[in-house]
Amino acid sequence: MPYKEDVYNEFHALTFTTYKKGLLASNAKFNSYLTKLTIAKIDIDPSLILNQYFKALESKFPSWVLR
Repeated sequence: MPYKEDVYNEFHALTFTTYKKGLLASNAKFNSYLTKLTIAKIDIDPSLILNQYFKALESKFPSWVLR
């Protein structure tokens, strides 16, 4: 199903670099993708969700993410 693939790919390509409103707006965008994934019945392991969040966070706030 193309919609599922699109949502999945957009989620994994998500970065916060374009969000100038800060962390709150970035978190809202991230959560909207989690909602879309849930609606599309796409299961992603919680550890992968966390890793994607840190990857997206690092693009905007590199000093906040420790590896």
